[in-house]
Amino acid sequence: MRLNAGFSLIEVLVSLVILSIGLLGVAALQLNGLRYTQGAYQSSQATVALSDLVDRMRTNPDLEAAKSIYTFNTEEDTVPTDPGCNEAGCNAQELARLDVRQWRRVALARLASGEATVELDGDVYTLTLTWHEATDPDGDSEVREAKTSVRL
Repeated sequence: MRLNAGFSLIEVLVSLVILSIGLLGVAALQLNGLRYTQGAYQSSQATVALSDLVDRMRTNPDLEAAKSIYTFNTEEDTVPTDPGCNEAGCNAQELARLDVRQWRRVALARLASGEATVELDGDVYTLTLTWHEATDPDGDSEVREAKTSVRL
């Protein structure tokens, strides 16, 4: 009888070790899930931002006159000045400056270190958004990119 006295205690300790390892695994899965969810969110925000800019360009009544304003690189170009008009009272170039100004303020604020480029080749606009996405808990990040081309 004396030999079996500590056996139950050992079983409980082994069970606790196995349970602890399982809980650590669940915590790691949860952290990875949160990271991938954040990445998917940023990718969705980039897609919405690109669509928003394309819609703004489509609604400009004279895109031909404003095409130089809609082609930009946020790393090199400054934010356009406020044209001082509301959307109903703007000409095509003023509307383009207003569109780019508002779009940059809203769209790039949603993405970590967001940068945008809009290039024109003939009548095809290529819109590219890049941002930094955290890849691990140490703070390392990867550059992600969303790109679309549209003929207007």
